[in-house]
Amino acid sequence: TNITITEGGFLAFIVRGNISIVDTVGYATPVVNPDKVTQANVSGIYIANGQFATLATAGAPDRQLIISGTVAAGSFTLNRNLEGNNNAPGEMFIYRPDLWTFAPAELKEIDVVWTEVAP
Repeated sequence: TNITITEGGFLAFIVRGNISIVDTVGYATPVVNPDKVTQANVSGIYIANGQFATLATAGAPDRQLIISGTVAAGSFTLNRNLEGNNNAPGEMFIYRPDLWTFAPAELKEIDVVWTEVAP
């Protein structure tokens, strides 16, 4: 099942560790120009201090994964291979600034402490 967020909605996962997307998530027939809201397989804000990985199917063409939102991680491992399909990427990331617009205020604040340093 896809994780979709309609305009005006918000969803975030902030995790200690890794985030992995299993190989069964995605389109068997690749999409070239997807709609960022209705055709994304995974939508939202995903932040991990570990690895963000897309898992692949061994010995078969992979499913195209479309992610809309923001993904931040310590490292990325993108494994999808559409095997000869040059019209669409195996993983497609679409930025959705509207998700940050509706984020809770606590996620949009940065705590900065200014202190005077003696010369």
